[in-house]
Amino acid sequence: MNHLPKTFLFALSVLLILLTFFASVFFFSKKSIIPPNPSTSLRASPQLSVSPALSPTPTINWQAVHVPEPGETATDSATAVPISVLPAAFGSKSQIRVFDISAQKDALSVQKIIVYQGDILDITFSAIGGDYDLTFPSFGISAKAQAGETSVANFSPPSSGSFDFYCQSCQKAKVSRFQSDATRGILLAKPLP
Repeated sequence: MNHLPKTFLFALSVLLILLTFFASVFFFSKKSIIPPNPSTSLRASPQLSVSPALSPTPTINWQAVHVPEPGETATDSATAVPISVLPAAFGSKSQIRVFDISAQKDALSVQKIIVYQGDILDITFSAIGGDYDLTFPSFGISAKAQAGETSVANFSPPSSGSFDFYCQSCQKAKVSRFQSDATRGILLAKPLP
């Protein structure tokens, strides 16, 4: 007789836990019945930032844009040249483009990366003399490295266009300094030929 209340309380506790679990699954799996407000912008949300750079940029003359290959000399020192290019998959036009990019003295080593749409970027990011980051906000990618360390970032631009990247750590350090161009750059994803 003494065990009946304990067994009953145990069963009641298990039942309440299961009921709570199923209620939360039901509640969180339901889609909102409130229609979206058309005047609300996705940019206003602190959790989601949508860059206008996700849209293809029609003003770029793609015929004049050259995608560098390994061993080439860039037209300027600010353009990244891949250290290697590998096929992404059998029968695919996309390629894996491997880059070494660094930050040093509050500046990025490159300000322009040019690839084809759908190429996979394999970036080894090195921090020299300080803690730095390399952020591609349109893709939700940020490679962070402490002084003397490296970090790897892999992603693929799904569409052609112009996409920003920056070093937030470099920008914070440059607040009181005049120079800031070397803290940010642009990724050009050229349409496949």
